[in-house]
This record gives sequence, structure tokens and C-alpha cells, in this order.
Amino acid sequence: NFYVNQLQSYIVVYDVNNQYSESEELPSSFGITACYPNPFNPVTHIDYSVDIDSKVSIFVYNINGRKIKTIESEFKTAGLYKTSWDGRNNNGLMMSSGVYFIEIENSFSKDVSKVTLLK
Repeated sequence: NFYVNQLQSYIVVYDVNNQYSESEELPSSFGITACYPNPFNPVTHIDYSVDIDSKVSIFVYNINGRKIKTIESEFKTAGLYKTSWDGRNNNGLMMSSGVYFIEIENSFSKDVSKVTLLK
């Protein structure tokens, strides 16, 4: 709700994604906060925080450091987010059991978390 009790200039901000409420604080750090379950089969969920409005990319790398999957690459406002990885590469092929690295980055920061896919 928005009430005006004086005639002045006002700016009303409406978040269509309902990402932020006044009772929540914006994150003070950038990075992955959790990957669960880990080990996983068939899906791992990724919680992450974005401390400043920026383009955010999330990639998966195999044990040899080869990028096999782009999970997300889009502009995000500061806040808390969730995404997931289903164990498939960019071609839709299911990856073999093993260790993989989930990387999140923007222009200013980078964070990596290790996950294990079990079949």
C-alpha cells in the first residue's frame, strides 16, 4: 500500500519478481551459499547471493576444467536466488558420475563450489 499525506514528488518502486521486502536485508556478499543435495542424483539445487545489480553467470566445469554447462547468464538485481543443475551438459547429454565445479561470476567477483554427481 502507498499513502500520500503531502503534495510532493514521490517515486514508487514495484518489484514484479517480489524479490525484496522491507523486512529483508540485501546480501552483503556475492557467491554460492549452498549446493544440495551433495552428492546428488539427479538434481542439485544451488542457492546464491548477489550483492550488487549485475550480469551474473553460472557455469559447470568438469574435473579437467572444461566448461560443460551454462546454467544462467543474465542481469540480476541484488538479492537471494535459487537455481539447479540436472547433471546434463549444454548438449543435453547426462554427464558421468564424478566431481564437478559450479562457478558463479559477475564483473567484480567469482565463487566456486564443488559438487559430486552419483549414478
